[in-house]
Amino acid sequence: MAVFWKRVPANEETRKAWENILNVELKGEQYICSDHFTSSNDEKPSECLDGKYWTIQNSDRLDRHLKRQKVFEESEMKVDSIQSSKDAQIDSLNEKIKQLEEQLTILKDSETKLTQENLILRNKIKELCEKEPQRKPFDIQDFRNDSDKLKHFITFKDYNQFEELVREVHKKVEESGGLTTLIKGKETKYEKKKKISVVDMVSIVLIRSRRGFKIQTIAILFMLSQGYIQKIITVIAPIVRDCLKKYVVLSRNIALEHRPLAVSQSYPSLVLLTDCTYIYIQHSHCFALQHATFSSHKNKNLIKVILWTYADGTIARVSGMFGSDDDKYITEIDLKDEAFNNFFQPGDLVCTDRGFRIGDILSKLDVGLIQPEFLHGKDQFTPEQIKSSRLITSIRSVNENANARLKSQRILQYPFDNKELSNLEVWIQIAAALSNLCYKPLREPNLLPVPKLVPSSTFLTNDTINLPDKSSFSRTINPYDFPVLTLDDIFSICQTPTISNKPKSTMDRALKYLQGPNPRLTSLNQIRGDRTILRARCISSFKGVNSKKHLILFEVKDGFITFCSCKNGRLNCSHIAALFIRLWELQTGELFTTSNSINEQNLQLLKTKRMDVGEQD
Repeated sequence: MAVFWKRVPANEETRKAWENILNVELKGEQYICSDHFTSSNDEKPSECLDGKYWTIQNSDRLDRHLKRQKVFEESEMKVDSIQSSKDAQIDSLNEKIKQLEEQLTILKDSETKLTQENLILRNKIKELCEKEPQRKPFDIQDFRNDSDKLKHFITFKDYNQFEELVREVHKKVEESGGLTTLIKGKETKYEKKKKISVVDMVSIVLIRSRRGFKIQTIAILFMLSQGYIQKIITVIAPIVRDCLKKYVVLSRNIALEHRPLAVSQSYPSLVLLTDCTYIYIQHSHCFALQHATFSSHKNKNLIKVILWTYADGTIARVSGMFGSDDDKYITEIDLKDEAFNNFFQPGDLVCTDRGFRIGDILSKLDVGLIQPEFLHGKDQFTPEQIKSSRLITSIRSVNENANARLKSQRILQYPFDNKELSNLEVWIQIAAALSNLCYKPLREPNLLPVPKLVPSSTFLTNDTINLPDKSSFSRTINPYDFPVLTLDDIFSICQTPTISNKPKSTMDRALKYLQGPNPRLTSLNQIRGDRTILRARCISSFKGVNSKKHLILFEVKDGFITFCSCKNGRLNCSHIAALFIRLWELQTGELFTTSNSINEQNLQLLKTKRMDVGEQD
């Protein structure tokens, strides 16, 4: 017990009682130490305690002892309060523990009920599975008669083409020692039991390419492990690439055969078109890869691929992978490949976009470069430059659409996984081969039987139209004096190139010129005699404001000669397309209609309102 002091009481009776107990004479200012008390709460000294008695006369020392005593009492009070709060917390925790124990017992009871219900459901599922067949893995053979589903999953529309590819892959697999030697590693029990076929393996590769499915999704479809699917793709994808590479060939003979009529007429020496496309990749933590592939123009990491196409949109060569390098550098590196040996001849032309500054590189090979015009500091282009730029843009539009077809394989649309970056070139080459094999050319090459093409300037002599006088025009027309053009011929000449089936600008506008109730193709006459010329007039405006009548001429003389007085004045002009369509209607006796341009309700009105044959101005 700590030492404390008690002051002698001032009351005489209590002081005498203290004196009798302590057997000493006390004064009012004296203090008795704690040795004479059993506790600090005692009002009187204890009789059973003996000893010496000390008194403190110095008030300063007494004050210090009292302060110490007060601090001690306060500390004891704090300890008591802390202890009491701890006791209260412990009591509350005990109550919570009791509540949790009660909840735990409830959950255990519910768990037992759920396990019993689960067992009942499992037994029911087993009974249903025994009655009904189990889910079959994905099998592409189920869609052999559905061309839309085949195109959706594996790009092929004809199952016979797919079977031919499977046979070639199977032959190469057998030459390499079979699947067991190619696909190494342990198989699961189910994989050993299933024995996957070559058809499934090829379809796995094509589905991965066409739909861009993840490995996990394909594993669920075919009911195989993800590791086994990855092995199949790693081994079979290069074999599929080797079997399909025969459809992507860089050949000069093919380049000359795959030139549409408009290209042959405008640029007879054009052999190739080139452009670069890019494939986004994931952001890499490797600084060297990030530095090599980051494009400040796209603000993303990407891989560049250079694409060489023929004039009809067929892919002749695709090569990569390049980082975010300049297009000129990429072209220079690619032209050094042995595939271009003996391909170019002096005087050949290559069509590119404005971004390709490769004229000096091609000049070393005696090859010319055509691309849209540059202003070179001028305020605007001249009419001749506008016509040439439009023609070149129309020609090279097939290259842009070839890029779109390449990326119709969705594995190239999404950011490519850096873990599979070593196989990216394989997927690019597979996509190029499937684009050539499964899609029609963007422009049909040389559909019209034209032995010789005469430029449209043949009609012009000294800035005047060199035609017979008006008296030689005949009101009656014999449409069979002219070659019979099929719809495919007209579309190949005038259809804007696109990978969709929707009618675009030129043909759509030509059909509007023929629509009622007031067709814009106002007259149709024929010149007879030494020259067989078909002449027509076409109003340019549909609103009647600032409308002009364009003169359209079509002559057969050692080939096809066309002319239009509009600013375009080319073979694929919409006015010339309207004349071709009208000539086809006269030759076949049918009415050219499309669901997008002519309403069925107006069909009878169109038949009666279209211009009469031989109507003059």
